[in-house]
Parts: sequence; structure tokens; C-alpha cells
Amino acid sequence: MAGGNFGPNIGGTGVNNTSCEDLILSTNITTPEENLFNDLKIEEVLDVKLTDNNKAVGLFNNNGMVIGSIVDPDVLKLIKCLKDGKKFIAVIKEIQDAYIEVLILYKRNDN
Repeated sequence: MAGGNFGPNIGGTGVNNTSCEDLILSTNITTPEENLFNDLKIEEVLDVKLTDNNKAVGLFNNNGMVIGSIVDPDVLKLIKCLKDGKKFIAVIKEIQDAYIEVLILYKRNDN
């Protein structure tokens, strides 16, 4: 169900007031690359980067290959944060054939 309520601080209204560091999106990958499905695993971490002249968000595996993109009501906030130099990761939460659900989170420094 697209546009559903995913709980506090995940999607929904008011996310534009959320800081980049507190931004959390639960969404699914759109236009996923079929030839990469079999290599994906639950809890795998993907890189979140701007694509399409900074107008879209792509998810990339650790080899730098694009897995797919996301479409979410709050993607504009994520794009703004990425343009501001903030780093994000996507953690794969569910895989069912071509449906891949991810949780997008601010990438905290582990230094």
C-alpha cells in the first residue's frame, strides 16, 4: 500500500521539520535491477546517492552498482539533505521477488 503510515518519524506529515540526522524513511525500491536480486540479503547495507542530475535518489551496492531508485512522499527532504552533504544508508528489511523494502537512515560516523 503506497503512502501508508509507517509510525513515528517515518514518512507522514511533519517530516519536513525533521533534521537530516533524524530523518528515517521506510520505502521500497522502484525499478530494481532484476539481475542483482539474487545477490541481495536481508540487513544488507546500501549506499544512498543522488542520481539523474541530483533530482532522484539511487541505491547502490558495495560494488557501486545501482540496485534501483526510490519514490517516497518525503524524497524531497532526503534530496535536500544529500545536496547539503549529509550521508545516508539504506538497510534491506524485506525481499519478496521484485519487492524490496528498505529503511533509509542518516549515516553516523563510526570513528
